[in-house]
Amino acid sequence: MALQLDGGNTIMATEFIKLEISGSSNLATESYVNTAIINGGGGGGADLTNYHNKTETDALLNNKYSKSETDTLLNDKLNINNPQDMSGTLRLGHIDGLSKIILNGVASSKDFYGNGDSEISSNLLVASLDSSGYIKGLNIQSNTFNALNTNDILFQSNSDTYIQYDVSETKIVASKLIQCGGNLTTQEIDM
Repeated sequence: MALQLDGGNTIMATEFIKLEISGSSNLATESYVNTAIINGGGGGGADLTNYHNKTETDALLNNKYSKSETDTLLNDKLNINNPQDMSGTLRLGHIDGLSKIILNGVASSKDFYGNGDSEISSNLLVASLDSSGYIKGLNIQSNTFNALNTNDILFQSNSDTYIQYDVSETKIVASKLIQCGGNLTTQEIDM
């Protein structure tokens, strides 16, 4: 531990020290420090049963235990088999922006990665939605549908195309009967 004195009453340290008032001194007494060390670094009488001690930590890091033994030890401390609900706000990476959440996966280059099905029971606001599969919904609302490449855009019902934008011909092809209940304006009609 580094300790600096500024010539006044200020003491700067790189580690946390619990200070107790003992007589005329504001520094922890030697007796208090010795008791804290004996108790694993906490204050006298601190409940340390919810923490790993150095021996347990070293054994976990050095693969001394089998997977089932490690899982049991961790569950005893972390309660992973009976997770608890949390109220409030969980903020990750709000300072340096480097946090990731990876669910059911080993690693990912993405900031949020979930390997499995997801459910969001309310609105999802995204700046961009990319899909390597398909997007399914009861109602899709958009101002623009753009294929962003040279592929045709197809409107289908159960794989049956009823309207197609043909990119190579730059025209819209309707393969079903079109019914118009109002005015129809066109430049050309081919029959």
